[in-house]
Amino acid sequence: CATYSECYELNGCVDGSKDYLYSPSITLPMNADTRLRFDSFFGHPNWQEHLAHVGVSLDSNVTWDTLLTMTNSDEERFVPIEVNLDSYAGQNVSIVFHSEDISDDGWGAGWALDNIKIVSSPSWLNLNSSGYLNYGESAEIQFSINTTDLDTGLFSGNIIIYDRNTLAEDSLKITLNVTPSLGLIGSQIPHSYKLYQNYPNPFNPITEIQFSIPKRENVTLIIYDILGHAVATLFNGIISPGVHSIRWAGKSDSGNKVSGGIYFYKITTNNFVETRKMIFLK
Repeated sequence: CATYSECYELNGCVDGSKDYLYSPSITLPMNADTRLRFDSFFGHPNWQEHLAHVGVSLDSNVTWDTLLTMTNSDEERFVPIEVNLDSYAGQNVSIVFHSEDISDDGWGAGWALDNIKIVSSPSWLNLNSSGYLNYGESAEIQFSINTTDLDTGLFSGNIIIYDRNTLAEDSLKITLNVTPSLGLIGSQIPHSYKLYQNYPNPFNPITEIQFSIPKRENVTLIIYDILGHAVATLFNGIISPGVHSIRWAGKSDSGNKVSGGIYFYKITTNNFVETRKMIFLK
């Protein structure tokens, strides 16, 4: 064919600017470093006008955001490509690959893709060890955990160990339980016990509860639902005198989000008991 229009009339070929490959809908994890990885073969002579786009759709492929655009090159081999997906954490997405032939000279061009996968690693889990082991050898694996900006609840991750020869793998599962942290407000010691009204109230997703303790003693602070069932234990232990604060993100002790409604929080010490009401909006 001398031109695209002639090619279309003679052979009924499809417009090369409308070639798309969509992935199924995928829910990207929260609190993770998530990447799209694939091998790309996009080696075309520079005189062929061709573009390759990678994007993300949030509305079942009606529209999509372009994350990467590649131009044709003379490198005729598969090249590993990586695209950061962190900005779409927690959302349902589909991955879009768009091969766009922008010429009208009748020369077709393609884009080969292989090993397409989405990989993620927990942002709170950092592996500090690397290297190789021969058969029969052993070594320690060192890792660190950072709970900054994490909600309360259970988190899990895996450290994967590969056999480079057989491609077999084993995993070490890491489970993290993040509990509410207790903060001390100021340095002045109060003269009496007091449980303050939570703020904000009503709330979603997080509220703060403050209480005053005049002496060092054992304290429990528990959330109850309207039926009187214990939902979450925010604190249970010995604390020093002072005005303390603790945050609740509307999750049960098992890490699940509670339903919207009325809840009660109760503080208990050796000499003081008080209960207040709060409303969780959903």
